[in-house]
Amino acid sequence: MDTLLFSLAVLPVMILALIIYRQDRFEREPFGHLVKAFFMGVLATLPAIAAELLLEHFRPSGALSGGLYGGFVVAGCCEEAAKLLLLYWAVWRSREFNEYFDGIVYACFVSLGFACCENILYVCFQETWEASLLTGSVRAVLSVPAHFLFGVMMGYYFALAKFDVAHRRRNLLLAFLMPMLMHGTFDALLMIPEGMEEKQELVSGALLVAFVIFDVMMWRWGIRRIRDLQLRSRQAGVMNSIEGEGSAEGAGELFPPVVQECIYEHKSKLTKAILCTVFFGVWFGAPGIVYAALANAANSRGEYEQAQHYNRVAARWINVNLIVGIVLIVLLIMVE
Repeated sequence: MDTLLFSLAVLPVMILALIIYRQDRFEREPFGHLVKAFFMGVLATLPAIAAELLLEHFRPSGALSGGLYGGFVVAGCCEEAAKLLLLYWAVWRSREFNEYFDGIVYACFVSLGFACCENILYVCFQETWEASLLTGSVRAVLSVPAHFLFGVMMGYYFALAKFDVAHRRRNLLLAFLMPMLMHGTFDALLMIPEGMEEKQELVSGALLVAFVIFDVMMWRWGIRRIRDLQLRSRQAGVMNSIEGEGSAEGAGELFPPVVQECIYEHKSKLTKAILCTVFFGVWFGAPGIVYAALANAANSRGEYEQAQHYNRVAARWINVNLIVGIVLIVLLIMVE
């Protein structure tokens, strides 16, 4: 195996692992637990590949249906389900999983372990050295960071499931559904043009624009969720110092307003919701405007926890409206 190609496959994974490790600013996880999570991700490639090979036999022949099936069913479902199962098995009952941000750290290490194994297979076993170099360069910029962001999304809801007992089942389901939908969209936008025969250039261009927009959105979602769990971990630390006792599992949202006021910075989403509604439609845009306005009103009353909740809901509606709008535009281009 070529040392340069192996380094090209592994280096992006190591950089992202170091980045998320350094973002854990309160109580960093033991090195041995992180190595265990990483190798759980490597192990997750085995059931994922087996399931993907089985499901490939049922792939539709159409460009659109085949791309959607390959993106969401074959890649999204199989890979994210395997990663979540190994993540749960490795860390759910661990004593070191004792704060919100740990969920993102462990999920990212599992996801990066999966990406590392996948990257080595793709990069180091191409037919030519030039093809390996091109594949490694593209995957270093797109695929490996994408797996990292899928891990952020999975870890976010995985942590909420751990510490919010009242909504545990819902958050565990979201820990699978959200990264699966992101993964499926990411792959489908790349797979659909491969099966196109007519209007290849036009559709490929439209899907490339949609892919770039979606990739930027994924980074925005990931950064927001990293900051949100950093905030929750900080809140828990403030509560522990105030009360002089550890946080109990299932405490949920029990932080007093004085703590929220000290560390919550409100950012209005009303302008973004209005613009998204104007350009992409009212059906999913109107709820975003309503919740953004409710968030502003709650913030002005000093109800910071409620404002934070409304802002999160508004962001979901804005993102849904944006995604649906982009998909409809692409479909209209394909139909014409």
